[in-house]
Amino acid sequence: MKIILLVAGSGGGFYCETCLRDADWARVMRQRGHDVIATPMYLPVNMEGVIGEGDTPVFFGGINVYLREHLPWLRRAPAWLTSWLDARWLLRLAAKRAGSTRADGLGSMTLSMLQGRNGHHAEELKRLQQWLAHEQPDAIVLSSTLLAGLAGPLRESLHVPVLAFAHDEDTWLDALDAPYDQRCWAAMRTAMTDIAMVIAVSQTYAANMRQRLDLPTERVCAVYPGIDAAPYRPARVASGPPVVGYLSKMTPSLGLETLVEAVILLRRQPAFRDIRLKAMGGETGDDRRFIERLEKRLADAGMADAAEFLPGLDRESRIAFIETLTVMSVPMPAGEAFGAFIIEALAAGVPVVLPAAGAFPEVAQATGGGITYEPNTAEALASALADLLRDRARAADLGQQGMATVRLDFTVERMADELETVFTAAIR
Repeated sequence: MKIILLVAGSGGGFYCETCLRDADWARVMRQRGHDVIATPMYLPVNMEGVIGEGDTPVFFGGINVYLREHLPWLRRAPAWLTSWLDARWLLRLAAKRAGSTRADGLGSMTLSMLQGRNGHHAEELKRLQQWLAHEQPDAIVLSSTLLAGLAGPLRESLHVPVLAFAHDEDTWLDALDAPYDQRCWAAMRTAMTDIAMVIAVSQTYAANMRQRLDLPTERVCAVYPGIDAAPYRPARVASGPPVVGYLSKMTPSLGLETLVEAVILLRRQPAFRDIRLKAMGGETGDDRRFIERLEKRLADAGMADAAEFLPGLDRESRIAFIETLTVMSVPMPAGEAFGAFIIEALAAGVPVVLPAAGAFPEVAQATGGGITYEPNTAEALASALADLLRDRARAADLGQQGMATVRLDFTVERMADELETVFTAAIR
């Protein structure tokens, strides 16, 4: 079958779970003889370099979309005047700007995209329809339900099913300024009538989206992301000074500051004076000022040597990073729909300590490789980390159990098997 994957590109500057998921299943599906074309939206797809965008154009270029929301006259401008704004080098530069991955101030743009043909980008939608008509796909897959406004026009013009992944869209929509938060939810509910299947990344998130989008059970399924665990090298969890790892975008909203405070609390205890924190995951714009503030906080506490904030995003850098860890913790305030860093850590036998929020309890239980705690405070996190680090044999056992489960049940091949079944059923 021929599948067009419309990917909401991140620009490649930070840890992007949806990019990793899409790259992996697309690669395996291609190996099985299917034709999967990754088509970037907003920004270039440049994570791992495995979905190979090649000469595929970037549609709804992020700069053009943003400017058309704020400069109405630009919506009527000829293509020759605006097309240069979609140059890949310029879009990659834009991806590094502050706020490029934050919802605040982007309510109008989000709503316009969810409104599809009734939004402010009708000409770009026509360009996408024309390109897709030439490709003649059997199905279209949206990397996020935030692209759901495209489903109706594409289904009607191409006469093929449109499917959509669901992965933490609620975090984005709930962060929008009023009244755009509620208006965007309403627009997404309307757009869902044209989506053949919503593919959530966990049972927890599937239930969440069924409720919030008023979807029947049969129109939502859950497929866990998978990983190619073969390259990951076992970490030495049971020995050496303890190292706590963080693997996600290094930004204020994802819990890194909570983890820093927990490490400070632990370092004040005689048993954990040598504990260290290593963080990786990339950054954009004013995230650098946030990291500098964390470094100052550590220095003021007399612990300037307690943490490292590392560059590097490619798979080999992450593998080398993870094998130095004793435990992984990403204390996101509301949890997450899945948490790809969980299976990356467990692929190397590194156990996880996570807040009892979002899908974290589900994934921790499904893998058998971690513990959860509540409430999601620095004090509770420090206590949970201390309990596990005092019993390094237990930590190693959790890591080994998680590693065995991930290498058996959370593989890229299993993910591709399930998605292939979902796609085939929708096409029939």
